[in-house]
Amino acid sequence: MIVDAAGRPALDPVEEILRVLGLGPDTVEESRAWIRPGRAGGWHIASGLPKPDEIVVERGSVVVLHLKERPERAALRRLATEGIGLRRIEGFGTVEVNPAPWRQDVPAPAAPARQPSVLAALRERELLGTEETVRWLLDRGRRVAVERARNPRFGIGEFFEERISLLFDDRQAAAVRELFESDRLAAALPLLERELDLLTTDRGDPS
Repeated sequence: MIVDAAGRPALDPVEEILRVLGLGPDTVEESRAWIRPGRAGGWHIASGLPKPDEIVVERGSVVVLHLKERPERAALRRLATEGIGLRRIEGFGTVEVNPAPWRQDVPAPAAPARQPSVLAALRERELLGTEETVRWLLDRGRRVAVERARNPRFGIGEFFEERISLLFDDRQAAAVRELFESDRLAAALPLLERELDLLTTDRGDPS
């Protein structure tokens, strides 16, 4: 909310900016302004009456000044913190000095969700801790994969179900059956081979 020397409403903030910076009009080489005029009113609480509308410079207005001398840092800080014009205590007259150019915030692409390992269920049920168990899983898994390649409708059958129930508890047996009956078995075989290599390496078995 700016007024001229006679106290009349004004829309050119250059003179007020120079006053706050402590510079005279002769220091301006060039000035350009993009002003959005508006009106502001209010309510006078003490009298219970509306305040008269006043002409204001709307937010978003821009002034570009090319000066012959560089303003002092303290003056620029005062301009940014104290603002210009009247009724600053009410929020009018806020000034940003050399604001960064506006850029649209582009959210970073979401990281792809990590897929659980095909051996996750076996690991959770402690089926990958011994060489004997991993060898059994690898041997039976290969056999199922071969039979399934010959016959896509091949199931693990009563033989495997019986052996599974003898070797493992109910939760472990369910995990083994789920893997053997799923289309993830082919991907699980090289991972089982790696698990076996790790177990034999830790044991120091050259084979």
